[in-house]
This record gives sequence, structure tokens and C-alpha cells, in this order.
Amino acid sequence: MSDARCPSKADPGVTAQTSSRRLGSAGGQAADRGAEIRRTSESLLAALDLIPGYVYLQARDYTIPFANRGFREIFGDPAGRRCHEVMHGRSDPCEVCRTFRVFLTGTGMSWERTTADGRSFLIRDEPFAAPDGRELVLEVGIDITGRKRAERALQESESLLRGAFESSAVGFALARPTGELTAANTALTRMFGLDREALLTRMIHDLAHPEDAGAIGVAIERLLAGRGGRTTLEKRFRRGDGRILWASIAIGLVRDGQGQPLHLLIQLSDITAQREAQATLVEQQILLDEAEKLAHVGGWEWDITGDRLIATDEWMRIHGTRQPSLPREELFELAHPEDHERIGAQLETALRGEAPYDIEHRIVRADTKEVRIVHSRGEVVRNQDGRPVRMYGSCQDITARVHTERALRESEERYRMLTEHAGIGIGYYAADGRLVLLNRAAAKHLQVGPQELVGRTLEEIFGPEAGGRFHQRIRRAVASGETSEYEDEVPLPGGERHFLSTYAPIRDHDGTVQGVQVISHDISERKTAEERLRVASAASADLVYEWEIATDRLLWFGNVDRALGYDPQEIPRTIEGWMALIHPEDQQRLANSVAVHRESTGAIEERYRVLYKDGDWRWWFDRGLPLLDADGHPVKWIGSCRDITREYEAEAAIRAREAELEALFRHAPVGIVMARDPREPFRVNDAFCDFLGRTRQELESRPSLEIVRQISHPEDLEREMEQFARLQSGEIGEYRMQKRYRHKAGHYVLGDLQTRFVRDAEGRMLLGFSVVQPIPECLRA
Repeated sequence: MSDARCPSKADPGVTAQTSSRRLGSAGGQAADRGAEIRRTSESLLAALDLIPGYVYLQARDYTIPFANRGFREIFGDPAGRRCHEVMHGRSDPCEVCRTFRVFLTGTGMSWERTTADGRSFLIRDEPFAAPDGRELVLEVGIDITGRKRAERALQESESLLRGAFESSAVGFALARPTGELTAANTALTRMFGLDREALLTRMIHDLAHPEDAGAIGVAIERLLAGRGGRTTLEKRFRRGDGRILWASIAIGLVRDGQGQPLHLLIQLSDITAQREAQATLVEQQILLDEAEKLAHVGGWEWDITGDRLIATDEWMRIHGTRQPSLPREELFELAHPEDHERIGAQLETALRGEAPYDIEHRIVRADTKEVRIVHSRGEVVRNQDGRPVRMYGSCQDITARVHTERALRESEERYRMLTEHAGIGIGYYAADGRLVLLNRAAAKHLQVGPQELVGRTLEEIFGPEAGGRFHQRIRRAVASGETSEYEDEVPLPGGERHFLSTYAPIRDHDGTVQGVQVISHDISERKTAEERLRVASAASADLVYEWEIATDRLLWFGNVDRALGYDPQEIPRTIEGWMALIHPEDQQRLANSVAVHRESTGAIEERYRVLYKDGDWRWWFDRGLPLLDADGHPVKWIGSCRDITREYEAEAAIRAREAELEALFRHAPVGIVMARDPREPFRVNDAFCDFLGRTRQELESRPSLEIVRQISHPEDLEREMEQFARLQSGEIGEYRMQKRYRHKAGHYVLGDLQTRFVRDAEGRMLLGFSVVQPIPECLRA
């Protein structure tokens, strides 16, 4: 192809008309079309120059017979050169030439190209038949650099947003306008303790607490209705494990170009800790207020410069005033006049820094003029010059404490006199077992003066064996802080005697055990009587038993086999054997009681059913007390059993009878009214309520005499009171009268009233009982 058929490098501004003429000369077959073809070619080529990209033709030998202005601006004038020379600066064809592939396939193709200067083009290659019959390829390259940059920017933006969405510490989610979650970030999955798949099967309403789901639904409906583009709420949600999650939830609505809802953008921030902290703060404030009330401690702040005191609610309650801010002169009016001088001196001493403000004084309450005692403390705050500018302090009502301390001193004196002259032995021992105090009764048992043994150890007083045992109990009481009781034979100068002794720890004001008080009752005579009773109980109706804990052996005093209808020794003498005779419904309860009392020192008291030989189940009452070893642990239980079937059945019958009477009272067809005392409220039945058109609450809420005055006609009330007085005095046994009652609707209804008292054997009133029979209209006199 000659240079004449290509735009000249020397004439880069070659016109479309010139190009058309050259192409026309190459295709000599079109010369006869004349001016019409030239005009069409000129228009076509001019249009090609206006395309936002480039257009060129390529021959099989890689030469470029035509190139538009866009091509020349990008790659330069081809000037008869081959495509690889013009477009890539190569001397040889490219290893892979996509444009040339069209010659081989005969079909068009599309692809993208990026030039050396970074511009991007969308390429379209098509077979093209030249007017002279040659095969060419028409290549059109549309500049898509801007679009590519926009796509890359969009990808980068989406990547950035996706990264921010996923890596955010705040929970994010996307949802359809109906609430179904479509996307969730990691923070949201952690927040709810659910994996992403499980989370995306839910609706935002499903995750909310049932009481808050409705509010979230309303907020979404408002957004969909166009009332706002974003809403923020603080609501409760449920985690996957069921725990409550407080979250601040922000919901935004994204719409398309036509304004239609696309999706919801949801942001959740976990505020559980914040809410709990707020709740704790509120609770602490409430506790502080309650503590002030309970302790009667009020706070105050004195602005020294402004000479004004600001007080808390409890301070005002203590002083009986409602003024939270007081000047100094009004403040002193609340103090007792006799204490003014002392308070002022203490205050001046604190302001000079010589001593803290700490004083107990009297006040006169502003409202009741009651004299109270308070303990006031204060701390002075000074400025940089050391001048006092403010004081903070507390005021506690100690009236009760002062009175208590006074009463305690009086009580201690009475206790000292009681201890000294009591008929039981009382000794006070230090933690090391040395005697501190001995009363006269204990000294008499030891045949010494009360002061002769003070300072000696228990071993020195009672000997190594008994004294050592008593000393061990002292140590145990000091260590455990618990009171214990023991029964002993105590060696005394006059011989051994039985004592029941209580070892009670004595604490100081800090709660530390300082010693042990031992109170000893001489039970020698009682022990003798118990032994006699033990022998006599074998022939009594009650069966006495001894339970040895270590072996679970039961020793019966009295013929338990005969009492239950069994053959001699047929009943096993063990706890297990006895449990086999207990009713199945009572076994577990009794077994639990047995387990507890292996260590307990409290009394056993149980009711249960026992199987007799004839198959009958009978109720027994079982009561036992423990015997303790030297360490205070139970080793045996002594108890008695008694057949209480008749009493139990009688009680059941009484309860049934009471239920029947109650039902009769409630559902009787006539009005019934009962009261134990005119000052107590009535009990009324339904019929009486219906008669008066009133509720039981109205008739049972106040003293009965007051209700009688309210519901009675004034003329009938006087007559009834006269009869009631005669009934109270015992002059008459009952009275009966026709009486007008005031109905709740305002009118009066007529009833036949009959009243009597139920009295005990001594004639004391147990119950007032009235029956009211409505009198129909036709029977009225």
C-alpha cells in the first residue's frame, strides 16, 4: 500500500474529504458513483473523527490504511507503518495479536486494552471489506478510562466500606425493609453469641426482648412511612444463651432513585455495662439514702465565705426542718440553748486548726420541739492562703444510742447484782482458762470465798482430769464463738454432783471473744428423778427409747413389740429396722430428720405413721433430746413415742367440721354476721352482703359498732343498742327485733334480726352471732 493511501505524517490535520478521495481511488470500482458516494464517505469519515475513542483499519500485512483523529492523537500518524510499530514500538508483530485473529476466524470480537499512558479502551474488531476487495479489520476503541477509574474507585470504596463494616467494634447489619437480616459483621455475631448463619435466619424483631420488639417494629414502620430517615433507641435484646443485652440501636433507611425502600442499615452498640453501671449507681444512691435514714446520719456543707449551710434530706429530717439552706444564726436556733457556747467554742477551735470539729450536743427539732442528741463531725477546707473557706461534715442522731448506753449501764448494774445473788453457779473465765469472776453460789459449791480462786486455772481448781476437760470446752467456745451445753459429774469438796453447764462466749464491742461465761445448774436431784422415771417408763403407755448414734442401735424401755402387736423381739432394734415400719409417705421426711440429728443438738419432734402387725397404720408422736460427749457432740438420743391416732383423727375431724361450718356460713340463704368484740370488724356472709347491696370489703373494713351505726335506721339503732347492752350484761340471753337497714342504693330494707352471744364456762363472751332474715314486702306489718 502506497503512502498516498494513508494520512501523511507531515499533514496530521488531513481532512475527511482528502481521506475519502484516497480510499475512493483505491477502490476504482466506485468511481462511477460520483458525487453521492463522496458525500456519503465524507460524512462517514467526519463522524468517525468525532467518536470518543479511536477507529482504524488494519490489513493482513499489519499496515494501517486508515486511522481517525482519535487514533492519531493517541498513537501518532501511522504513515504507512505497521500496527505493531505504531502502537507498540516493535519491529516484529506481537506474539498474540487479537486484531489479527479476526482474519483467521472471520468473526468479530470484543476486548479491552490499556495504553502505555494508562488509558483504558473497550475494543471491538469486525471484518471489513474494502471497496477494492481487500480484507481488512475495522477496530473501534472506545475510551473507558473514566469508567474504569470509577469502577476502581467504587471497588476501593466498597472494599474500604466492607473492611470498616467487618472490622468495626460496633455491630452492623443490613436488613430488608420487612426486618429480615441479610448481612451482619463479626462484632454483631459476638454481641449475640451466634454464628453468622444462625444470625441471618432471624428478623431484628426476633432478636429483641419481647417487651421491646414492638417499639422497634413501630420505629421501622415510621421510617418506611417517610417520617424521618434515621431513628435511635435503647432497647433490650436476648443473646443466644438467653442473657439480656442492652443495646443502643440506630436504624437508617436506604431508598433507591425512585424513593422506594431498598434496605435497612442497623447499628447496635452494646451498652449493657453502661446500663448496669447506671443501675448500680442508682441502687447505690438509694442504698446511701436508705443508709442515712437507717443510721440517722445526715450530711452538711458550710460555705464559710457566704456563711450558709447546705444540708441533705436526712439532716433536715433529724432537725425537723424543710429548709436545705440556712444561715449560721438560724442554724444555731436549732441547737439547744444550753449547748450554744460549747458548740461555738468547738467550731472556732476547728477553724483555727487546733482540733477537729467533733462534738455531741442537743438539738431542738423545729417541727415538734423535741429535744434530740446528735453527734456532729466536720472537716475544714482551706484556700492557698490557709484561710478556711468551707466545711464538710456529718450529723448523726444518737438519741437512741445515748439512752441505750444509759440503760445498759443500769442493766449492767442490775446484772451484777443478779449474778452476785443468783442461786445458780456463775463463773467468768478468760480465754486462757483463768478464773476472772465467781459468784457466791459457785463459791459456795467449792466451799471458798468468791475472791479466793480468782486468777487460778481450771486445772488448779478442779484437778487435772476434770479441769482439763473444762479447759478444752473454754478453748472450743473461744474458737467457734458458739454456745454449748454439757452435763457432767463434777468433783467438789463435798462430793460429786451433777451439773448442767452452759458455756457462752463473751464478746467485746468489736465482736472478738474475750472470755467465756459458765452457768451451772445443780441437777443432782433431777438426775435421781430421771432415773426413777426411766424405770417407771417401762410400764407406762409411752415408749421410751435410747438411740446410740455410733452403732444405730435402738434400746426400747417398754414392750414395743407388744404395743404394735408383734411377737417378742420381732421388731429389729436398729434405725434401719424401725424405718421399715414407717409409712412410705413419711419415710423420707423421717430419714432426713435422722440424718440431721446425727450432729444436731436440738430436740427431735416428729409425727409419722407406724405399721402395726394387723396391717393398720397408726399415728405416733416422737420427741427426743440428745446426750452430748465432752466435745459437745451428740452420742445418744433419749426420746419417747406415743400413739396419737385418736388425737390426730379428732383434729382432722375438727378441721373438717370447721370447713363445713365455714361453707355453711358462706353459703347460708340468710344473712349471718359475727364479731368477737364490738371494736373488731365483722365477718359477714354473701347473703348479708346481697341484702344490703354492699361488698364484704365495705362491711369488714371497720369496727363492727361503727358499721352498725352506718347501716341502721336512726330510730332502730337506739332500740338495738338498748337490747345489746342488756345482752352484754347477761340480763338476757338473746334479742330479736325487726329492723330497718340502709341499702347501699340509699333506700331502707326490712329484716328480722336475732342476736345472741356464745360464752365460755365462766360466762365470758367468745363470739357475737346475728342472723338477719329479709322480710318480704307482703309480710311487713
